[in-house]
Amino acid sequence: MVGTNKLLTSPTTRLEVAGSARKTEVAQHLDDAIIAAATQSAINAWAGAGLNSADLAKLQKVKVSVRDLNASGANPNLLGAQVSEAQIVLDDNAAGRGWSVRTSGEMKANRVDLISAIAHELGHVLGLDHTPVAADVMAEQLAVGERHLPTAADLAAIDALFATDDPATL
Repeated sequence: MVGTNKLLTSPTTRLEVAGSARKTEVAQHLDDAIIAAATQSAINAWAGAGLNSADLAKLQKVKVSVRDLNASGANPNLLGAQVSEAQIVLDDNAAGRGWSVRTSGEMKANRVDLISAIAHELGHVLGLDHTPVAADVMAEQLAVGERHLPTAADLAAIDALFATDDPATL
């Protein structure tokens, strides 16, 4: 069960919608085709930022699923979480705000961007933590009507995270 997974409740692996209390419920069905298209768009965004082929292959193996993450009411702003190195779970209706599922063109201003949420969770798969920069793909919160995609700065953070001391250069 997803709710019992330790990573799901960890503050370093979850994404919340910015703003106050949960809005009016938006009925929405995210089918496999929508999830697959949005996931591929998020992976393409990481590729566009310059992510290496090995890490892109890792992202291609991640399974994205959808559940009601807010059923208990414990965190009414929860959008998604990385529950393992190979699985991401998203809230079924973006914490009551509804998902913007457009993979190109303008997104709906009153919805949460699905591609941004998936790109964020994929960043956790790559080892990134949250950043205090609100406009960054790895920000802890995502506001409705905004799209945040990976940049070269995110790749630099990954490189710094996994940098090793080469004895030949010491």
